[in-house]
Order: sequence, then structure tokens, then C-alpha cells
Amino acid sequence: MTLAQALLYGTVRLRRHRCPGSMPDKEAELLLSHAAGLAPEKIFADIERLLDKRSERRFKNLIARRGKHEPLAYIVGSAWFRGLEFEVSSDTLIPRPATELIVDAAIDEVGRIGADLAVDVGTGSGCIAASLASALPGIAVIATDVSSAALRLAKKNAARHGVAGRIMFRKGGLIAPARAAMRTSKAAVIVANLPYIPTAEVRKLSSDVKNFEPRMALDGGNDGLEYYYKIIGGAAALPSKFVIIFEILPKQYRPLAAFMKQKLPGIETGKILNHQGVTIGFRAYGTTM
Repeated sequence: MTLAQALLYGTVRLRRHRCPGSMPDKEAELLLSHAAGLAPEKIFADIERLLDKRSERRFKNLIARRGKHEPLAYIVGSAWFRGLEFEVSSDTLIPRPATELIVDAAIDEVGRIGADLAVDVGTGSGCIAASLASALPGIAVIATDVSSAALRLAKKNAARHGVAGRIMFRKGGLIAPARAAMRTSKAAVIVANLPYIPTAEVRKLSSDVKNFEPRMALDGGNDGLEYYYKIIGGAAALPSKFVIIFEILPKQYRPLAAFMKQKLPGIETGKILNHQGVTIGFRAYGTTM
């Protein structure tokens, strides 16, 4: 099998499965590059080159896995986020473009309120924490998670990008592991991309998401806001000046804003929009004094 034949083989088979946003030709190219250990440009520079038997078997196996809807990121073991490559595993969600906008908003808020602390709640792969530490060398960063496996991966990714020494990794639920640091902070930005899919809607997700990504990182309870309500309910732990940023579904903004204002009267809330003007995030800022 030549490289050209391999690309055709992979593309034809990947056209038989349906995942939102899938691009059979590009995916076949990526998987061939991964299986053969060749950069994409090397493939096309010598397209009639024979693929060795070991690489051919590996490539066909990767194509078969993708044909069963396994996410590309899990197959190749990594995903890109804000220009940085992060190792991923089935213990964590795959980083997504919408979350990049959440991080951008957090970076802006750190400067606006003069925060000296950023807290990444439910860090997963560590992409948010590492991105914040990379972009904001002057502040402390805390990353929390209940999963030991996720924390190990987050530490590994932080080391990969040279920021492991600037992130404090803490095992535990929500903001509890960061309470002591927040109480002594002059101002903090709390960022969370926690499970926010309503339980009834999890089964409606695409096969590559619902069958492969960890359910505990997807299911946010009856209205999807269970974990965010718990963070807001712990407002007594917040520093005197803070900004909270959550990734959400568009329909969740109103109930979340109402709950926040009930718990912290006088709080200001706002939406974070994507490039199409769709709400993808929730922002709240104020003081606890």
C-alpha cells in the first residue's frame, strides 16, 4: 500500500461514519501522519512511497477506531488549545474552541480587576490552568479536580509547557481546595468549565462525545447547573474582590444570573459571546464586603 492508497483507503472508510464536523480526508491524513510518523508535508512530497507493513496495520487500526466514533484527540493522544498542544486521555474532556474564549475573558478580567490569583475549578487536562499561567506570569494559579488521574495529566501538561512550578494543583471538590488562598488574595478570577449538560440531554449528544468522553465531566444535573450553583453557594469563601467565569449553554444564562443575584445582591453579571454572537459563557463580578 502506498501513501496515496492509504489516504484513499482511510477517506473512503471514514465517509461511512457520521460525527458532527468530521472531515474524512483531513482525518485520514492526520491518522496516516500519526501511524507512519511522518509530517503531513512529507506524505505529499513522496505520495507514491510504500507504507511499511507495521505502519499500514497501525493506520488501519486507527481508521477502524475513528469509524466507531472514537474522538480523534483520544486516538492520537493530544489536542491543541490556544496554540499549545495538550495530552488528553479518556479521564478528561477534550479541549474545545469555545473554552479558548472563556480563557480569553479570564485573562482580560485579571488585568481589569488587578487580580493576584486565578483558580481553575475542575482542571481536567489542565489546559485552562496552563494557558492562564503562560499568559499571566505575574499571578498565582490554582488548579483543582476531584480526579487523581486528571490531576496527574494536568501536571504533566503544565510541565510540558514550562509552567508546572507556577501552578498549585489541589485535589478536592470545586473551590474548597482553594479557599485558604482566596481568603488572603486581594482579588481573584475563578474560572470553571464544569459539567453543564442537563442530564436528559446527555443521551442526545453525538456518539463521539457521549460514548467516549467521561460522563462525570458532562452531566450537570437536572438543568445542567448543579455544580455552578454549589460554587455560588460557597460565596463566603470568595475574596473581597472577584470575577467568576463559567462556560454554559445559551439557555442557562438567565437562571444562573438570577441565582447569583439572589445569593449575592448587587452582583453584576454578563454574557460571554462567541464570534457568532451566541452565549457560551457567564461572567459575574463584584465584592463580598
